[in-house]
Amino acid sequence: MQKQISRFVLLSVLLLSSFWVAKAQIAARAVLYNTNTESFPQITSYLNAFDGAGNFIHGLGVQNVKIIEDGQSLSIDEIIEMNPGSQYVVAINMGPAYAIQDVNGISRFEHIRTALQSWIETYPQTTADNLSLVSNDELEGLHFDDPAEWLSLFQSFQPNFDTALPSLDVLSQAIITASNPTAQAGTGRGILLITPLPSAASLAALPSLESLAKQNQVRINIWMVSSRAY
Repeated sequence: MQKQISRFVLLSVLLLSSFWVAKAQIAARAVLYNTNTESFPQITSYLNAFDGAGNFIHGLGVQNVKIIEDGQSLSIDEIIEMNPGSQYVVAINMGPAYAIQDVNGISRFEHIRTALQSWIETYPQTTADNLSLVSNDELEGLHFDDPAEWLSLFQSFQPNFDTALPSLDVLSQAIITASNPTAQAGTGRGILLITPLPSAASLAALPSLESLAKQNQVRINIWMVSSRAY
């Protein structure tokens, strides 16, 4: 989202959209970055605005945003919503539990494979996203611009369930991959972590991984593949 404002800013941004305030009075946030002053007094900057659930807020206009400098409100000429795409990583924490079969003889990994194939097959072909795939079982494919190439790599993957040792090191690798520099400012960064039930020892690493993800503004979604008992 690009803003052109009348003079040098900065210091705080207020979002005035009533629907936004109603949805997220506490945890909502706005991030202003990459301010360009080369055409001063006209200044261009980027703004990301999120509601309390972490969802991007669409449809903001100049009436919804105020730029405040030293307590004074500055006028905004224009707000343009942009889609810079995302840098998204699917991280598969492999382990022996994925070989367990259901009553129809279908393994947990085959259920994962079917779900991911269905997702990629319906993925928009015209997208600014790039996709990566990492695992703790010698599988790595980084920054595919074409979803079909990502899918081809995944389909060729033949895991060894007996030798794969579950480890949240794969999440650390995924965070680093999602945090790689991008050509487009404002690119989103996200991870889908697919994992069996983690051990108590591996959970000890979560606070540091959480800190690393927050530092790099990487959003993490988790599929935990296990029995209903867990």
